[in-house]
Amino acid sequence: VIHQRSQELQGVLRQLIIEAQVTGEVAAGDPDQLVRAIFACLDGLIRWAVYDPEHYKEHFPDASIFLRMLKP
Repeated sequence: VIHQRSQELQGVLRQLIIEAQVTGEVAAGDPDQLVRAIFACLDGLIRWAVYDPEHYKEHFPDASIFLRMLKP
């Protein structure tokens, strides 16, 4: 179930990236690679939360950082 939901989320994110690339709101490039990069960041944050939950919240990056990573 988790794998299926992850695949669905990746599909939705991919479509959003494609649409935003058309309007110039997201950097050009392979949308699948952008999705994988985002999920790699999220995976790292999840691992950090498990490894160091006491300090996780104080260092969690603001959503604007993720958005800047996708800017053209």
